[in-house]
Amino acid sequence: MYELYFTRREFGKMLAVGCASFLMGCSGVHREIPVIPIQPPIYSAKSSPSLERIRQKNTGLADELELIPEIKDGISAQEESALEKMLKLYQADELRFDLAINDILKIGLPKYRKYCSPLQAFTWLFFDNKETQAARFIKYNKLNILLEQSWGSWLNTPRPDRWIDFETSVNRINSPELANYFSLYFLTHDNIFLHSKFSVEKTFKLKTGVGWQFSNLMVYCLEHNGYNQDGYSISNMVVDFSDYLHPRFYLVGAVFKNPNGEWYFLGGHYSVPDTVKRMQLADKQKTPWYLGPFSDEIELQNMVFVLPEHRKNFTGKPMLLDSMKLYKFYNDMPL
Repeated sequence: MYELYFTRREFGKMLAVGCASFLMGCSGVHREIPVIPIQPPIYSAKSSPSLERIRQKNTGLADELELIPEIKDGISAQEESALEKMLKLYQADELRFDLAINDILKIGLPKYRKYCSPLQAFTWLFFDNKETQAARFIKYNKLNILLEQSWGSWLNTPRPDRWIDFETSVNRINSPELANYFSLYFLTHDNIFLHSKFSVEKTFKLKTGVGWQFSNLMVYCLEHNGYNQDGYSISNMVVDFSDYLHPRFYLVGAVFKNPNGEWYFLGGHYSVPDTVKRMQLADKQKTPWYLGPFSDEIELQNMVFVLPEHRKNFTGKPMLLDSMKLYKFYNDMPL
């Protein structure tokens, strides 16, 4: 079934839709949230014929599909049809299908995540009758292709009702790659909130704010999904590139460190007084929105925090800050 707010009841859905419309109206973003009819389940995850045939080919994939909320709470006729289409794509090129799926199953920490979020995004393509886009993802095996077609962006997402509930979305934003994508494509800058002390939930609901608020939200999502345990760490980072020749120039984001000691940078946003522009993160890997790995903080700083055209002019030291220090840093920042 479609994942909404931990319930199938139409009343709960209508209430959530109404709340979302109110919140988006308050933030100045007006979107019409379509009401998607809820179909009753005809199979459980264990009794689905299509899922059973997938299990015969790939037990691990079937086990992960069972954890996806839309599958876990029962399978409607429409969803069974979608699984049949997924199976048909699987049968068309089993080797390529297994390669792409096995790659996305590695995203996130299986020990802590509630389910594999990119796999959910893949199933959404079939739920939304996007078999061509699903085949394109299998062919090229790039996460950005999958998320662009399945998640979209806040102003251009196929199903905005999927992004209303905070805790549901936090469970979904369960890896550095996904947190970074959400920050860059679902959140928009507005300097009016520069000195506002927002909760991460309010930042999520408004879908707008400034870099330190976005950074806090990413850190919250990743800590919720295990990235502060077993040798992993995730922190806010602010870098000040000011010197006596230039105005104050900041970059705000989050840094992620894995148990191997490798550093990554997530969701960078450059800012100068009265101007905020999004950093265009791009590499040629399968997950082009966050940069790394780097061997240490110095390499990370040199490769990420200084734009090539400014590298000769700006000097700065990275500051790892918790959320309260980051909030104080911005309150003390001269404008």
